[in-house]
Amino acid sequence: MAGIIVVPEIYPVSGDPASALTVGFWVGLDGYTNGQVLQAGFAATITGTSVNYWAWTEWYPLGAVAVTNFALEAGDAITVVVSAPQSDQGSVYLSNERTGQATRIGITPPAGVTSIGASAEWIVEGISADLPDFFECTFCDIIAETPHHAFDLTPDGIITNIGGANGPLTEAIIAAPSAEIVLWEGNA
Repeated sequence: MAGIIVVPEIYPVSGDPASALTVGFWVGLDGYTNGQVLQAGFAATITGTSVNYWAWTEWYPLGAVAVTNFALEAGDAITVVVSAPQSDQGSVYLSNERTGQATRIGITPPAGVTSIGASAEWIVEGISADLPDFFECTFCDIIAETPHHAFDLTPDGIITNIGGANGPLTEAIIAAPSAEIVLWEGNA
């Protein structure tokens, strides 16, 4: 499965500027209907006015692992390809259109876990208790496929928004069979 994620600009929220806030943007294989997901993408952590963008991989329920040799910044178009060439072997490919940089990472699953390919996900996820504000995040050229079939977001794509105490914090829109836009609604 694959997608291009355009890195959104992250900006501070009102309140305590010293507390770190993190939001993740990723693609994943499995996870919707089971307790494991092979995933990769990037996150943005903001502390005060300083923003740190960083790439990561994970075969949940193991923890995320930072990809230290992959630079990115707001506005970059990041291609993320997540695959399980064998049910007990994961692979991630990341490339940055602006820099031309690319990396491939092999991932070993948690003990007793294998990929079953039950679902494909393109996600914006709150990592910290509160979220930093961000401009819209676009996922494009989305595709998930098996050796015999390709899937896109229509007609069966499911949208789930990040909820807050006073309502949704995001609004996800399926813009086309291969494009999703996630809009920040704010800390309403």
